[in-house]
Amino acid sequence: KLKKYFGFPWARVIMNPKIVETGKTVIISKEGCFSYQKKTRNIKRWEQITLKFWTFFGPRKKRLYLYRACMVQHELDHLDNISIHDRYFKRAN
Repeated sequence: KLKKYFGFPWARVIMNPKIVETGKTVIISKEGCFSYQKKTRNIKRWEQITLKFWTFFGPRKKRLYLYRACMVQHELDHLDNISIHDRYFKRAN
């Protein structure tokens, strides 16, 4: 089993991530971002998501809950050019 290659854990590399399903519950997540240091915002996020993505070993699908679900949604917002301020001030759907 390949664990590391050039010092990178490949299990944490995902490509073409897409949320394919959400739970029914929305939670308020207190988030910060390195783009806006020393500022946090309360952001509405799905409590559960199902993420479809590719790894170096092929396609994968994973159900994420709570912190990990919020973290992935935050990072996907970056890919869609949406900041936490956009979410907070409702400039993003």
